[in-house]
Amino acid sequence: MAQPPDDPPEPFRPPPPIYAPPSSGEAPPPPYSPPPPNAPPPNAPPPGAAPPAAYPLPGAAAQYPPPGKPAARTPLIIGGAAALVFVLLAAGVAVYLATRGGGGYDGGPADLRQPLILQQVAAVSQAPCAAGTLPEASGTSCYRLAGGGMTVRRVEHMKAEPPAGGTTSWTIQIGLTRADAQAFARLTEAAARQVPGTPGQRIAMVAGGRVLSAPAVTGGPITGGSVQISGSFTRAQAEDLVARIGGRRPS
Repeated sequence: MAQPPDDPPEPFRPPPPIYAPPSSGEAPPPPYSPPPPNAPPPNAPPPGAAPPAAYPLPGAAAQYPPPGKPAARTPLIIGGAAALVFVLLAAGVAVYLATRGGGGYDGGPADLRQPLILQQVAAVSQAPCAAGTLPEASGTSCYRLAGGGMTVRRVEHMKAEPPAGGTTSWTIQIGLTRADAQAFARLTEAAARQVPGTPGQRIAMVAGGRVLSAPAVTGGPITGGSVQISGSFTRAQAEDLVARIGGRRPS
């Protein structure tokens, strides 16, 4: 007896989406739709933002970027002997004694008519001068000198120079010998270490038993061996100061 044929299988139908039944008046949620290809993950940072910091997994070796180059340091430059200025009184005129580097001298070596003594000042008083002190050339002050110092008997250059560079005053240019330049550097270094405003900061320039000038050393020693005395000098005053300590050509 023949059996009746089996019923054909029903086609597959996907189950309806599972969601909570909407309450009255609410629309059902939209069906799920897969994201488009190459779409960023939902928690990805927006374009252009810095990536989040990465932390090593437990037990993994931490890796850090190499350190950057240290910031460049600008060297601190402090003015030295080339910028030193000294206040002095000579022939009753307030002048300045400044170091001068390089040449520019027309006068040659010369022996001084009388030695030029350079010593630190120990004390200053008003005239009349007591025993053991030396009078200033102007006759208003008296100087008691400290020990040590140096004696200059010969100079490489010494000359009164006319005004230059837009100035109206004459100057006196002096160049020390190499040996005297070294001694002068030590002397000015000792004076520069003294308390500002004290007599020990001054160096007396003595010739013929009188103090021609007494500059106060500030800032540090003078190592160049060449000095320029400048101030409100007329030609007569500059030549007079040169004549006081100047001399003759070496024979």
